[in-house]
Amino acid sequence: MKKLLLATAVAFVATPSIALADDYSASSLLFEEEWHPARVHVHSVPSRHAAGSTYLRLGSFKPTSDDLNTGVALGLEFAGGSTGRLEFGFSIDYYRNAIHDPNSVFQGEDLLGNPIEIIEQGDSYVSNHVPMLFTGRYFLPVLSETGFNPYFSGGLGYGVVWTVQNREGKISRDVYGGIAWQVGGGAGFHLSNMVSLIGELRYTHNVVRSREEIGDKIYITRLDASGPSAWVGLRFGI
Repeated sequence: MKKLLLATAVAFVATPSIALADDYSASSLLFEEEWHPARVHVHSVPSRHAAGSTYLRLGSFKPTSDDLNTGVALGLEFAGGSTGRLEFGFSIDYYRNAIHDPNSVFQGEDLLGNPIEIIEQGDSYVSNHVPMLFTGRYFLPVLSETGFNPYFSGGLGYGVVWTVQNREGKISRDVYGGIAWQVGGGAGFHLSNMVSLIGELRYTHNVVRSREEIGDKIYITRLDASGPSAWVGLRFGI
């Protein structure tokens, strides 16, 4: 009987201790769960616009002047500092236009009656345009998930034009310069993660002047080298 009472007393005393321990454990777990440092998972999405880009272009340029023919155009641009959909850079383009008059052929006879042929070389005119511009480009927020990125572009800088003219065998050279600006638009299609195929349409305004002093007089010649151009090329991201 004494053993039974002793066991009962021990059980009675131990029961609150066990309950208290359980409560303490539960509160400890609750406390730990409440104050456990949160883990934030950030999933990065690769941007299609690299931090830096190089553009290589080949195109066709048609000056608004009726005296000049459509010519070939080459372009190189370095762009960086891309912030979201904006991109800024510097471009150097080269346009070449040439006009060659046909040779004139005269046939006749010499003093002895022998047939002769005289070929007179036609006049030629070659103009070389080099606009150097600080550029900006804005990528439109449409169709980017398909790899197709349309954009608007513009630029402001300085244009240099030099000409070579051959008239009746006499060659003359002139150099012109003036403020140039450019507006346009285009689109890029991603061929790979770092390479895009691009196409562009632009208008370049480049009215240049040359200054020549003859005696006490100053002569200023104005040349309009403006015109539209069409381009295709590649954009390399770095």
